[in-house]
Amino acid sequence: MRTVLDVVKFVLPDGSLPNGSLDAPEPGNGGAVSVSASWLNVCIWPADLFAVAATIASRCGFYAAGAFSAPWAPVNVCGESYRKAVMDAGKQWRSSGEPPKLARDLWGSL
Repeated sequence: MRTVLDVVKFVLPDGSLPNGSLDAPEPGNGGAVSVSASWLNVCIWPADLFAVAATIASRCGFYAAGAFSAPWAPVNVCGESYRKAVMDAGKQWRSSGEPPKLARDLWGSL
């Protein structure tokens, strides 16, 4: 079974940062940057993040569950407050050019 990180690496083989740039060196690692460091930060380009999310959704099929797709379902995780938070984060990303806190936090959850 593939992990979420396996899927991320499949979609973004050069890492999640521009030009495959890496995070700061890991402490106690002789200044070396671990290979996995390039996937620790959220994508800078929204289309890359969308590609990762769409691939995960496609592979696990969760998008077909009523909680994710049917506003009339008794439990719907994509309610009005969620949609507003996502829209606000998208506007912030568009205006600043930097991933918003919501995107960074959710990427960290992966």
